[in-house]
Amino acid sequence: MFQTFISEPLYNALVFITGMLPGNNIGLSIIILTILIKVLLIPLQNRALTTQREIKKIEPELKRIKKECAGNKELEARKVMGLYREHNVNPFAGFAVILIQIPIFIGLFLVFREGLESVRFTLYPFVQVPSHVNPIFFGVDLGMRSIVFAVGIAITQFIQTYISIPPPSPRENNSSFADDFSRSLSFQMKYIMPIVLGVVSAGLPAAVSVYWLTSTVFSIIYELWYRRLHPSGGLQVSQAK
Repeated sequence: MFQTFISEPLYNALVFITGMLPGNNIGLSIIILTILIKVLLIPLQNRALTTQREIKKIEPELKRIKKECAGNKELEARKVMGLYREHNVNPFAGFAVILIQIPIFIGLFLVFREGLESVRFTLYPFVQVPSHVNPIFFGVDLGMRSIVFAVGIAITQFIQTYISIPPPSPRENNSSFADDFSRSLSFQMKYIMPIVLGVVSAGLPAAVSVYWLTSTVFSIIYELWYRRLHPSGGLQVSQAK
């Protein structure tokens, strides 16, 4: 099922694009395919960015609810969810973009683990196999591991989380467990997650790293463009502490 609906379409798309490119460079075909996928995901990306803006707008009301409930977590949760419904905010909208990309990431890994000449995948009748495939991209064999691309992933992931996650509120003496957890999660997303992704990428074929790197750069550029297009309610780029 996974191979039929994820791996084989990705395989055929890569073979088709590679055959259309001068020099049949697999690195360029991955970048083109990644951009096409990201363009298809723009409606979900817009929804996630809109949700960020809306949550930022109602942040004063969220703080008021927290103060009014004074430790009553059940009441606080009901009021917060009611506020979200009132403003038509889905706090989980951002996860949709991530969840959709996970099978794509796995599918690409399976494709490059087998190789573009693999007989495991069915080639669609309208897709012609290129006479040759150039796996070298910026001097790197995309079938091998690459520390350079792994470092690039870590750096771009840090940039993305840096501009996407607002700075946590300063720690107070009476701060709750939820506040401390939020600050800890923010720190891990900004500083630990990029390192983890870089380490994981170092053990994968460089072709998969090219996909992830292109996807992250696209997300950064698109989010900055979106904020410029919607300056009135947009989030501000977090400042280093």
